[in-house]
This record gives sequence, structure tokens and C-alpha cells, in this order.
Amino acid sequence: MNINHIKKLIMLSTVINTILLWILGTASGLAQNEKQYTKFDETGVRAVTSGFVNTWNHHDMKAFAELFTEDADFVNVIGLWWKGKSEIRKEHEAIHTTRMKNSHLTDVQTVVRFLRPEVAIAHLRWELTGDTGLEGKVLPAREGVLTFVVTKAGSKWLIAGGHNTDIVPIPNVPKEK
Repeated sequence: MNINHIKKLIMLSTVINTILLWILGTASGLAQNEKQYTKFDETGVRAVTSGFVNTWNHHDMKAFAELFTEDADFVNVIGLWWKGKSEIRKEHEAIHTTRMKNSHLTDVQTVVRFLRPEVAIAHLRWELTGDTGLEGKVLPAREGVLTFVVTKAGSKWLIAGGHNTDIVPIPNVPKEK
């Protein structure tokens, strides 16, 4: 190897190291920006989950539906899969004029995690009272978890997907602490 060849290798190594440092610095800056961004927008996502609870408790399914994207999906506690904002509204209106007309939903705990700056998952652990069931008799309070995929369109956060699950005790299994 001659001296010119060594100089070229050193120069190439310097260029590669500079590029790598720039990439790492940019990635680090993006991660910091994403973290700051998610803290800023967590309030917006939590406004959606609290809006879900509030519109449920006021049995206002028109306002309830406005929390969803036009093409949203929602799976209820018994596995019925509703597609689109209008179907989600229609099906919730049906239960809120019957068995859920006196129901009250309580947010026990909400946890938000961002997948990307414009996409978050929110888990809402809930307690429900006032469900009268199909026979019109008040059922015992029950608990469950709602899982939402919440997306940002412009400055507004909306539910793109939701899944509601009852927490059902399994015989001979220790209770969750």
C-alpha cells in the first residue's frame, strides 16, 4: 500500500464517521422531539378518552360518534364488530335507548402510549353501573378495558379503532392485584 492509498482510506473513514455521527445526532434529536411531542399531545388523546366517558354518561351518541374517524372500527364487549362512524353511532344509540339508558361509566385508569407522533394507543380501565340487561333488571357493576387506537388529523385526535372487553373472573385463578 502506498501513502496515497492510505490517505484516501483515512479520508474515506473520516467522511463515513462524519456521516454516522450526523445520522446518530439526527436520530437522537428526532427521539427527543418525539418525546416532547407526545407529552404535548397526550392531553389531546386523554380528551378523547374522557370525551368517550362523558358522552356515554350523557347518552349523547351524536357527540359520541364525533370522537371517531369516518372509517373507524369498534368491537363491543360481546364481539360485535361495527364498521364506520355511522354504524358505531347507530348501534350505540340502540343500546342507550334500552339497556344502557341509565348506565354510568367510570374511568378507573387510563394509560396512553404513543406509537408515532400521530398515533397512540389508549387503554381505559372502566367500571359500569346501571346496565339493565335484556330483561330490564339492574345488573351488578362490572369492569372492563377499552383499547383505542387514536390518530391525529390536523390538530384533532380521533378514535380510529376501539375494542371493549369485559374483565371476567376465571374460576380457580388468583385475582389480579
